[in-house]
Amino acid sequence: MRTLHTELMQKGLGKKGQRQASKRRQPKEKMSRREIEELMGMSRDIYQRVNGAFRRK
Repeated sequence: MRTLHTELMQKGLGKKGQRQASKRRQPKEKMSRREIEELMGMSRDIYQRVNGAFRRK
């Protein structure tokens, strides 16, 4: 006879502590200041319209 508890235990969803303990955390990726600024788009060129043409500022 199957119960909800036995089904959850078979799938590994029983108690929170047991499921989380089996997971291993990967170390966080360290990003340099330059990489973060690049992701934010701080060093991108700025374009403006001048007499209908786009010019780089």
